[in-house]
Amino acid sequence: MLLFTAVSTIGSASGAGYRIAAFGAACFCLLGGIVFLFYNERKINKDII
Repeated sequence: MLLFTAVSTIGSASGAGYRIAAFGAACFCLLGGIVFLFYNERKINKDII
């Protein structure tokens, strides 16, 4: 939220800050998806139980 607020004020007249914030959010979502691809839930559950 802090990142969005800080970036969205850049170029507020042209809306460039919102585009940059959207691109950053998409990058973080992609990164999160890649992390979950390598998440082995069966191993974690085995270690917990």
